[in-house]
Amino acid sequence: MFSIIVAAHGNLAASLMESGEMISGEAENVYGVEFRPGENTDTLIEKYNIIINGEGLADSKILFLVDLFGGSPYNAASMLAMKNENIDIITGVNLPIYLETKMNQNSKELEEVVSYIKEIAPSTVVSFKDLAANVEEDDLDED
Repeated sequence: MFSIIVAAHGNLAASLMESGEMISGEAENVYGVEFRPGENTDTLIEKYNIIINGEGLADSKILFLVDLFGGSPYNAASMLAMKNENIDIITGVNLPIYLETKMNQNSKELEEVVSYIKEIAPSTVVSFKDLAANVEEDDLDED
């Protein structure tokens, strides 16, 4: 089992968690962090440490799901990950990635989930035009 910290600009983390709850129920050991205007990486590190220390996660495995590679939520998490081998980070979080991570956090090891998420991430983005181009006209005709 591992804990999840979702960190993103604005309300994205809270919205992902709320949407995830609608689809798959309440989450355990999942924490959201919002990055607000006027804050910086030091502010985020403080927020992360409040969760980690307040929830007793200092010796636990933690997966950060952040929005942008190189953004402040990522940069702050990477500073913690450099000092703690139990922390990993996935960037580009979206609802399918959040749900897969949340639904596997109690049954799989952190490393296994990270590997799986990296494998399925491309499939979380689908273009309608690409799908439509592969459908033959006969498939669209109703009898």
